[in-house]
Amino acid sequence: IQRNEIKSLSWNVYATAARPGQVDVKFTGPRGKVVNRTINIPAVPVLNPWPNATNGLEMVSVPYEFSNSDAEWVFQSLGSLLPGGPAALIRYDPRITDYRYFPDANVTAVTPGIGFWLLNRNREVIDLPDDATATDTTRSYAVDLRAGWNQIGNPFTTSLRLDQVRVASREGGDWSLAEA
Repeated sequence: IQRNEIKSLSWNVYATAARPGQVDVKFTGPRGKVVNRTINIPAVPVLNPWPNATNGLEMVSVPYEFSNSDAEWVFQSLGSLLPGGPAALIRYDPRITDYRYFPDANVTAVTPGIGFWLLNRNREVIDLPDDATATDTTRSYAVDLRAGWNQIGNPFTTSLRLDQVRVASREGGDWSLAEA
């Protein structure tokens, strides 16, 4: 755009392997004009290992739906998820106040909104299967919560503000996360 010319400019930023979240970007024009924006980076069907994850252990949530939600299918690029190997899937169960490991029935289905501990000692890049479909941002995803600590995650591929999360009771109550 030339000086004193009125035009608009747009660009697309494509997430390829970045961690999801918000990032501030800064563009500087040839004459020093600066434009700052905050953009949302959506989750892509690739999980890059967190570089600072102690021993390759990190908490994850998978904001995708699959025709086959079995953990071995979803995390097939890691190989075996059985405990004792370089990869494992673990989930805290507040009913027993202890952890359950794959292949326990409470750790076999990967569904939106559920959180897991993922052990990835070899720091492998995880390519989700081709049937990964991003969740529908116009619908609600319910996650049953129990008394005590629960592992949950964002069910969407874009950032979610925790002050907008609602906690609903089966008896009809509805609260903000802070109120709950």
